Amino acid sequence: MKHTFDLAALKAKSLPRCNFAALVIAWGLKLTLQGEASPEEVEKAIAEMKAAIDKQVAPFVPPQKECIGCGATLTGDDVVEAFLRATFVYGLAHGEGHCRACGYPARANHYAPEGGAGLSFVRVLQYHPDELEERKPAAAAL
Repeated sequence: MKHTFDLAALKAKSLPRCNFAALVIAWGLKLTLQGEASPEEVEKAIAEMKAAIDKQVAPFVPPQKECIGCGATLTGDDVVEAFLRATFVYGLAHGEGHCRACGYPARANHYAPEGGAGLSFVRVLQYHPDELEERKPAAAAL
């Protein structure tokens, strides 16, 4: 699919990056620690988890319903929006996709790193423009 979004203009906007705080605001995400631990151990464990989540979601912009490339409704809050108006479609790579209207890339399937702290979830996050680069067409071989 040929994209129609303006990557240079998006990079010039200096959009924020996603982090744990953005997920709390958008989705009401909260961390809890089970088991017995001192308040200091709990505080340290939660701080480490927040740092891991910040690192995991940093390649994306904070969650939003609209496509940053064209403004189309990317995801839906209910069945009608999700199936009739939403423009996110999955691509060939597992969990990856794009806006059907303009081609802006996003990921829906996110996994915690193997053996590390993080979150596994299925929610659409759009890539931060600074993570992308324009591809130049390859020269044809004669």
